[in-house]
Amino acid sequence: MKGNIILTMKEQRLNDIMVKLLSGDITIKQACRLTGLSERQIYRKKKAYKLYEINSIPHKLNINPSFFYCSVIVISNPKFF
Repeated sequence: MKGNIILTMKEQRLNDIMVKLLSGDITIKQACRLTGLSERQIYRKKKAYKLYEINSIPHKLNINPSFFYCSVIVISNPKFF
């Protein structure tokens, strides 16, 4: 992804928590309490953060919403098939 990454306040908080988690400052259980997510979700986010860094934080529709809308049009309108 090129350009600026725009994060909401919630996404910025999640990024700070992921940085602390990867550096070993907090544990998985503490990250669960801070984010309100389950352990399984934290493990998945941690894996994605290791691979894609901050690009894994924002919701994918915030990155390229036109892809989603084009997909919906193709699926819902049979003349495109």
